[in-house]
Amino acid sequence: MMKKTIITLICFLGIFTSCNDYLTRTPYVSISSDVAIIDARSADLALMGLYHLMQNSSAYGRDMLVIPDAATENNILSPSASRFVAISQWTVSHSTGESNNLWLQCYRIINAANEILKRVDNIKATDAERQAFKGEALAVRALMHFEMVRIYAQPYRGNESSMGIPYVLEPAIYDKPARDDVKTVYNNIISD
Repeated sequence: MMKKTIITLICFLGIFTSCNDYLTRTPYVSISSDVAIIDARSADLALMGLYHLMQNSSAYGRDMLVIPDAATENNILSPSASRFVAISQWTVSHSTGESNNLWLQCYRIINAANEILKRVDNIKATDAERQAFKGEALAVRALMHFEMVRIYAQPYRGNESSMGIPYVLEPAIYDKPARDDVKTVYNNIISD
């Protein structure tokens, strides 16, 4: 009995003394954004990841192409359809799946572009490479904002001061920025 108690005590102490190193390890499948983009190769990989996000079914993989048509009479949904029904019937709410997923995916892409833009000036690369990475990230950020203002706001002409979308210029995952007016959004798109 005494032997079991001693072994249990040794195991108990071993667990608490040997865990420190294990708990402070860097995960194998992720890295900090501070060290993710440090040179031309990692910036190029970040851009490839950006383009990969754009292929998602909630972006150019399906929804960004279908949602504008689903809201018109350009197509007729099957009676057994389960997708895009609320959009085709103009009964979209905050919980409508396709619309909500498109909004979230576009801001994921914008956030990724903003991460690249935040770090590109300090990477180990030539000036021409830095400018190319910056140009691609700015173009993607502008494109995503354009697609969103086109879908989630009134047309520009005559509605310049109406509610648009938030134009996000800094990487922020949990922020909930206020919506900018349509004119401000288009001015930022042109600026990018």
